[in-house]
Amino acid sequence: MYLPEQFLDRLRTLLGDDFENYLGSFDTIYGQTLRLNRLKTEPADFIRRFSCEPIPWCENGFYYKGEERLSLHPYYYAGAYYLQEPSAMAPAQFLPVEPGERVLDLCAAPGGKTTALAAKLGQKGVLVANDISASRCKALLKNMEMAGVKNAIITCESPQKLARRFQGYFDKILVDAPCSGEGMFRKEPAMAKEWTPELVEEYAALQKEILESAVKMLHPGGKILYSTCTYSPQENEQSVEYLITEHGFHMMPLPFLDGMAEGMPEHSLSGEESLRECRRFWSHRVKGEGQFAALLEKPGKAREIILTENSEIARQELLEDSIKEGKKESGKKSKKNARKKTTPKEENNSWSEEMTQFFTDLGWNFSKKQVIFIEERAFLLPDDLPSLQGIRQIRLDKYICQVSGASRSEVKTWLKKGRIMVDNQVEKDAGRKVSDDDHICIDGKEVKNSSYHYLMLHKPAGVVSATRDDKERTVLDLVMEQEWGDGTFGMAAYENVFPVGRLDKDTEGLLLLTDDGNLSHNLLSPKKHVDKCYFALLDGMIGEEDVKAFEEGLDIGDEKLTMPAVIRAAREEELKTHTPNQLQGYGVCITIKEGRFHQIKRMAKAVGKEVLYLKRLTMGPLTLDPDLKAGQCRPLSEKELERLLHP
Repeated sequence: MYLPEQFLDRLRTLLGDDFENYLGSFDTIYGQTLRLNRLKTEPADFIRRFSCEPIPWCENGFYYKGEERLSLHPYYYAGAYYLQEPSAMAPAQFLPVEPGERVLDLCAAPGGKTTALAAKLGQKGVLVANDISASRCKALLKNMEMAGVKNAIITCESPQKLARRFQGYFDKILVDAPCSGEGMFRKEPAMAKEWTPELVEEYAALQKEILESAVKMLHPGGKILYSTCTYSPQENEQSVEYLITEHGFHMMPLPFLDGMAEGMPEHSLSGEESLRECRRFWSHRVKGEGQFAALLEKPGKAREIILTENSEIARQELLEDSIKEGKKESGKKSKKNARKKTTPKEENNSWSEEMTQFFTDLGWNFSKKQVIFIEERAFLLPDDLPSLQGIRQIRLDKYICQVSGASRSEVKTWLKKGRIMVDNQVEKDAGRKVSDDDHICIDGKEVKNSSYHYLMLHKPAGVVSATRDDKERTVLDLVMEQEWGDGTFGMAAYENVFPVGRLDKDTEGLLLLTDDGNLSHNLLSPKKHVDKCYFALLDGMIGEEDVKAFEEGLDIGDEKLTMPAVIRAAREEELKTHTPNQLQGYGVCITIKEGRFHQIKRMAKAVGKEVLYLKRLTMGPLTLDPDLKAGQCRPLSEKELERLLHP
């Protein structure tokens, strides 16, 4: 099996004499594994029917010894169990969730960890399951419904936007962060082919941005369980260290069972000894894939959780409210002499005696105030939720209402008449799940959500591409200092934007900032091969051999050659426009499709040249505005945004 050489070099350093055992693990298998759903069944009942061996770190997890395909069994479709990789069961197990708490799974799809958290809550409290990908939310919704979860909300938002609505709200947060996936190479060999050191750096930066939002949403005294499926200390110990050093969190102990390993403070930046409380799952030491987990507590006093058995009170409230509403409606009709007939929509939106009887018979413990009506459907919300206004609900009809200003009845009519298209196909399902990535048109004219912000910045040299730095000036500092057309500074609307990718501190040019995490992921993904063009001054002229070397790919010290790139001599106009005063060199324009660490400088070095000056001119469809001076930024124009969102 292919494994990147730079990855193997790091593993040799981390594992020492145990490295060969790690390589041997690629020839081992452990079969099917499952986690029981205690909302629907108990382990004793299940074990009587199936031959299972317990997973040590998960009380409801089992290795299945039989040969029957568990994904085809009726119990699977009934939601009695969830098929889950053994090590992936640890994060939800390690987060100490109690019934009645407010819990967030920030990167939830496809739902394995979320359904485990739901079982811990036991239908009491609030569970918010969020994922930034609308397509992944479909699987999340399916798995939550199969598991029978009743006290959950599924959202599809960036962590930055979610943090605005849930400031200090949650008692517990699980951050199973997107990562370079080194622990999954055995199970997903294709991931190894995509791995680069630069990918690790990109994910490490993204993880800190996600954690920043999680910190804002956590109540004082609350706990965060941070986890990844990678081995990289940069994505593991150093991300946890960030919570300790920047936000005052302190480590909490986790179980230490056979096969587990401690954290590695020696591979952190500060050598913080408490990082030993982290837990590492190496694929050659446990019957599972690679995993990392750490539990941390936020400074302050925790929220008091009070559970009351008020099912009789709730049922009585339903009956009383129904009677009051019935009298109110009756009074209205008598005053109007019943001149106005009740429309089907009004009937659907009124709380009928039949609905009261239905919920009473179910014995559900909830207040009538938790039920909302949207068209012909009634939705039961978890109790104690803040306002969800502005949080994307990922239903097509609601999305169009938000972006077009139309009423729900108008949108319903448009759908019936086939006036709405999604991704060039007529769509009539109001419940279709959509996101800003979908191409949505009404009568051929596109509608789009303007709830995200997109800024073009002319980054100057000497500024770091980050949102926060204790020593250096950041690109977010520039945004906050910007004087806008109305004379204001640092508009609050832009306080949650972050840079898409990075430019080196000494590199200037085009940088996109946004709070749209999905777009950021698409532009940075190695699979997308987004073009980026740079103007560079070199200390020597390029020749035909240099051009050919760039086209064929260069060895810049990584395991893989660079992807084919283009280098050409700069035109006279480009030289005049981009060459700084009093700086001499040979101007070239270089177009690459990757974003490896110091890639342009390393490529130039590979052909015997040194970069004296570097400026990014384009990124995908965006071109640096020549009217933007270094340090200035502006919102993207409609045309730029159109090209960016729908290339």
